[in-house]
Amino acid sequence: MIRALLATLALLLLMMGCSEERGSAQQQPHLMGQSVPQRTAVPRAEADSAVAVAKIEAQSREEIARINRERDLEMQRLQQQTALEKIGADKAVALRQSEAQQREADNGYTMGITAIAAAALLFTALLAAAVYFLRKRREDRLKMHSDTLEQEMRIKEKELQVRMAEKILDTIASGTLSKEDETRLIETFEKTNRGLPYNKKS
Repeated sequence: MIRALLATLALLLLMMGCSEERGSAQQQPHLMGQSVPQRTAVPRAEADSAVAVAKIEAQSREEIARINRERDLEMQRLQQQTALEKIGADKAVALRQSEAQQREADNGYTMGITAIAAAALLFTALLAAAVYFLRKRREDRLKMHSDTLEQEMRIKEKELQVRMAEKILDTIASGTLSKEDETRLIETFEKTNRGLPYNKKS
C-alpha cells in the first residue's frame, strides 16, 4: 500500500515537472510577442498539482496512522495472547508439580503400608516359630516325663514280681503246704503275673 502511494506521488511529481516545462515553453512565445491571457493557465495547473499532492500526503498520513493503529492493536493482541499462554504454562507447571507431589505422597504411603505389612508378616512368622518351638519343647518334656514314669512303673513291676516270687518260694520251701496248695499257689502266681500290664515286656 505504501509502495503504491509512493509510486503515485512520484507520478504526480513527474507530471508537475512536465507542467513546469510546458509553462516555460508557453512563456517563451510571450517573449516573442504572444498575448498575456496564456500565462494564467500555468498557476492554475500548479495549484491543482499542489492540491493533488496535499491530498496524497493527507491520504498517506491517514494510511500510515491506520497501519500504526493496526500494528498497535496486533501488538496488544500478541501481548495478551502471550500473557494467556504464560498463565496456561504456569498452571500446567503447577499442576505437574502438584501431581508429582501427590505421586511422592502416594509412594511414601505405599512404602509405609508395605513396610508395616512386612513387619507384621515378620512378627507373625517369629511368633509362629516361637509358638512351635515352645509347643515342641513342651511335647518333648511331656514325652520325657511319660518315659520316666513308664520306666519307673517297669522297675516297680519287676520289684513286685520279685517279692511275690520270693514269698511263694519261701512258702513252698517251708513245707507247710500240701501238693494241691502248692500247685494252686503257683497257678495263682502265674495268673497274677499274666495280669500285670508289663509282664510281656519283662
